Amino acid sequence: MKWPLSEKMEKMEKFLMTCNRHKDGTLTMYCLYHSQLCCSRCVELSFKHR
Repeated sequence: MKWPLSEKMEKMEKFLMTCNRHKDGTLTMYCLYHSQLCCSRCVELSFKHR
């Protein structure tokens, strides 16, 4: 049996780790240039600053 709070915590963690731009993306990287967390799709599509 799971604790009632553990299910809520799992949902909260998933919500916090989901990319705002790409709902299927998980925040796994940090861009020093933009000072923000991002997913791999963000890096591929949006962070071409060089």
